[in-house]
Amino acid sequence: MKKDFIASLEAVPEKAGWVKVPKSDASFGSLFNLIASEETRKRIKQEHEQQLVKENIPLIEELISKRNEQAKLLGYSSYSQMVLRPMMAKDINTVQTFLDDIRIKITPQAIEEIKTVNAVKAENKTVSDMTIKDWDFQYYQNEYDLRLHEGSSEEAS
Repeated sequence: MKKDFIASLEAVPEKAGWVKVPKSDASFGSLFNLIASEETRKRIKQEHEQQLVKENIPLIEELISKRNEQAKLLGYSSYSQMVLRPMMAKDINTVQTFLDDIRIKITPQAIEEIKTVNAVKAENKTVSDMTIKDWDFQYYQNEYDLRLHEGSSEEAS
């Protein structure tokens, strides 16, 4: 699959072995799982995150302003209060309590997952910095998942 996906990408004529990286979200996830170079993953992650920031931030700010304006006109203190009213969570405090409870329950599992991904990266002797960066997690999680899948396939045989 890795070679098929990479072979499907357009080559950069002036750079042997290089390919053009598509900026679509679908390609982004696939690429992130395949790129062994930490520096390349970092560059792709940063470019992906900055892709439409300049155009979208003013639109999002305007949307937030209009939503709050609408809520105030209807007698609510905020847009959040307005949309929560007909839902099970009648107020912002209920939502916050719910989120806090979830955070408490999933934190131990998240810590174990981070330890697992750190262990996979630690096996990579070509990397000097063993800290898992934002652009590393998906790659090393995928490496771990592939090993897990290979192990379960061998046990089934």
